[in-house]
Amino acid sequence: MAWRRVWVDDDPPMKVDAFMPSSAGWYGPAAQYYLVAQGLPMTTHTLHVKIIEEKHPETGDNTNHLFELANVFADGALVDNLDDWSYVYSHAGDFEFDFQHVDKVEGDRSRVSSTGESPGEIVWHYRDFTDFEATLYYPPGDEVEHNVFCISADGLNWTLASPTVEGGEGDWIKYVYSLSGLSGVSYIKTMWMNTEASPAPQLSRVTITRADK
Repeated sequence: MAWRRVWVDDDPPMKVDAFMPSSAGWYGPAAQYYLVAQGLPMTTHTLHVKIIEEKHPETGDNTNHLFELANVFADGALVDNLDDWSYVYSHAGDFEFDFQHVDKVEGDRSRVSSTGESPGEIVWHYRDFTDFEATLYYPPGDEVEHNVFCISADGLNWTLASPTVEGGEGDWIKYVYSLSGLSGVSYIKTMWMNTEASPAPQLSRVTITRADK
């Protein structure tokens, strides 16, 4: 078997070379580990693996293969600074990035906000969330309408989450929403309900921590 390349589900799809180290794999001395040389980006959700069949050098028969896919993630938390949609799994509704008003938001050079009259949502998808933290800034207005947070194991069935909320000060009011001790959660979304006349809050940063694997 020759594992030549893997395709990372990105936009556009990205090809990354693979290599084979000298250590034997899990199925005896004839098996080998194939690893992605550069590592996979945190945004990877799907792998397309191309396996090239090779003839047996003596009989000319097709070889039979038994293989296993496994993953290893880097330690540490992922920080999504919302410079773009790179770390976001999906978003629905009307959104825009604000690269101005830096002096109002402690120097943050990019935030995203829902601009429509109907609800908007952003979803992050990584396996086995343990902790999640979101920082939002609320421009001056008559009333603060807090974002809603939901969690899910499969991305289909959602449960309303009750984050710890800290903050509430500043010209542009800063709030930090935290979810901790999560288990069996692979999807988290935040929602702008957009039911009040006050300006919609701007999402500044998200920090994601996953279970060690």
